[in-house]
Amino acid sequence: MAVDGSAVETLAQAAGPVLNLPEVTREFVTVKAHDGTDLYAQLVKPEGFDPAGNYPVVVHWYGGPGLQMVSNRYGATNIFNHIERDVLYTQAGFLVWRLDNRGSAGRGRAFETPVFGELGAAALDDQLAGIEHLRTLPYVDTTRIGTDGKSFGGYMTLYALIFAPDVFACGVAGAAPTDWSYYDTIYTERYMRTPEQNPEGYAATNLIDKVDQMRTAPLLIHGLADTNVHLQNTVNFIEALEAADKPFSFIPLPNRGHSFRGDGLVAALMGSVDYLSECLAEPEGTALR
Repeated sequence: MAVDGSAVETLAQAAGPVLNLPEVTREFVTVKAHDGTDLYAQLVKPEGFDPAGNYPVVVHWYGGPGLQMVSNRYGATNIFNHIERDVLYTQAGFLVWRLDNRGSAGRGRAFETPVFGELGAAALDDQLAGIEHLRTLPYVDTTRIGTDGKSFGGYMTLYALIFAPDVFACGVAGAAPTDWSYYDTIYTERYMRTPEQNPEGYAATNLIDKVDQMRTAPLLIHGLADTNVHLQNTVNFIEALEAADKPFSFIPLPNRGHSFRGDGLVAALMGSVDYLSECLAEPEGTALR
């Protein structure tokens, strides 16, 4: 390419895409938290979106400190496989919703600190403000809202199914911490201090002893070789679910760590699509608006 922008020589010609993937539309939205703070969100719509339709929604979240899910950029993938999920979920007939709640990075200290001492409570409150926005959209079926999250996002899924059981029909929890006393100290104690210093916070965020509050069957996914969020988190959660006679589904990923890759990623994503498609299916006899 010359300085003036004209072509000089073609060095190589890239092949076209192997698959002609459907186009999706990503809309950036600002909603108000319950205290009036601006929250940044993204709504992903499928190719051929019909504003007169009646769509279920998958809330894809992380929700924890240190990361942003909503950013105006493009990449082949990222830590949470946005593009893969967006294509698969919209092909399955869902809208995809993301919102960066209090605690997420990039908004300054005042935005991050409300999560201190009790991970989950402030995050869920902001996420529920996002759900209230979704309920104002005429093409959203508010009876069919599911969740999908991995790592802290998996914790958020289980936290939401426990503390907001009337809001979410079902949820996917990948590699989820279920008791913060199991997680590494350099992360946990930064936000929660030690169990001795903050017993109330650890008790409030221990999900294992709260499974009796769940009203739906979650899909649990965990790499059996995960050295970050240890498998003990999911195993002990399953043990509690079984003791409480609560239903669930589980996809183990043999020899996979905390990052789902290769065949493990395929199994996780396809299992999530199948689970959400069944859970969020439109009831028979319901006419489309």
